[in-house]
Amino acid sequence: MQAALRPNADPPTIGALFAGFFSIGICGFGGVLPWARRMIVEQRRWLTAAEFTDLLALCQFLPGPNIINLSVALGSRFRGPRGHERCADEAWRPAVAGGEGSRARRELLGH
Repeated sequence: MQAALRPNADPPTIGALFAGFFSIGICGFGGVLPWARRMIVEQRRWLTAAEFTDLLALCQFLPGPNIINLSVALGSRFRGPRGHERCADEAWRPAVAGGEGSRARRELLGH
């Protein structure tokens, strides 16, 4: 098992939170928690492994998708209401946009 990594000293900016969760939202559809963990703990070092596990345990207890709950909790922790709003939006927006684009294409083509 890998040792806990030391988190960054400075909390992430709104832009960094946006970019992190947008990349997860744009590249993944379902089953993105392992990727989110790698980004949050190993790449950006926003949380230690133990902090991530504790936060995920809370998010699994709450209703709704775990990745959305995690994004809200993490954004709120670092940047308050503005952070949780931005993270939640970017975690789900790309998937919704892709689904709406597919629906519009099917309607346009008559399929």
